[in-house]
Parts: sequence; structure tokens; C-alpha cells
Amino acid sequence: MKTVFCSAILLLTLVSCDIDQRPQYRTNEAHTSIRMAEQVITALQNRSAEEYASMFPALREFHEIMNANSDVYGESLAVAKQEFAATYESRLTRDVKDAFHRVLDEGDKRGITWSTIRLDRVDAPKVAGQFAHAEVSIVFTANGQKHRLILEKALILNSQWKVSQFIKLI
Repeated sequence: MKTVFCSAILLLTLVSCDIDQRPQYRTNEAHTSIRMAEQVITALQNRSAEEYASMFPALREFHEIMNANSDVYGESLAVAKQEFAATYESRLTRDVKDAFHRVLDEGDKRGITWSTIRLDRVDAPKVAGQFAHAEVSIVFTANGQKHRLILEKALILNSQWKVSQFIKLI
């Protein structure tokens, strides 16, 4: 029950951040959403769930968010951090890798040769604030066809874009 409470508070904190949801095309600027997309493409080319998972926020980053919102947790901050750490280790990191493998499997069914994919475009909203989440669309070419990868809840922590377990190939 406490884990659900902890996760709900974290999600509420991320959702409450100010986000401009209009897509911005940023292929010509050195923006971290593009760097994140390039790393996602490299992880797909290498078929490496570990590379993808390395772009997921570290436990300490989540703990920093919890610390920044310590007034929400009150005296239960230490317990909430311990419970979140257990969930992070047992479930979240596994979910991130599993989601990546599902994308690879779906691409394999579509005949995508992952080692040959090339990034075409990144559609990401302009984000204000230190902590937020946003939908990011990564358009890539494989075998002469365009494909779209959606990161439904890419995380922005301290102005750095991070992947999530909410990824799908459409």
C-alpha cells in the first residue's frame, strides 16, 4: 500500500510540472531530446536493453525528486524512499528492459533490420521546469520505410531527457 502511495506521489509531482505540449521540431539544434533520441537509436541498432536502461533515471535522481518534495512525504520520507528503492530495483528497471524488448520484437515482426536504422526526426514539446514528463516521437528510417517510436512519458530531470518504460513502435 505504501509503495502505491509513494508511486502516486511521484507521478503527481511529475504531472504537476508546467509543460508546453505543442510539438517542436528540433533537428537542427543541440537539444537534449535529440541526444536522447540518438542514444535510443544506438541502443536499438545494438539491440541492447542495457544501453536503453542506462538512459532511465538512476535511483538517486528519483530520490532527489522526493527530497525536493519532502513536504509531501512529511516524516515518512525515509520510509517512502526505501520502499521506492525496492520497487525501483525489483520492478521498474525490469519493466524498462521488457518494454525495449517488446519494441525489438514488434520491429522484427515488421521486418525492421535494427542495425541499419537511421534517425530522421525528433518531435518533442518545449518543456519548462526542472522536473517534467512529455511524449516524444522518434521518426526513423529502416529498409527504406519510415517508422515512429513513441516514448509516452519521457522524463525530464534537471533539464536532462530520460527514457521510460512507456515506449512503443507505431
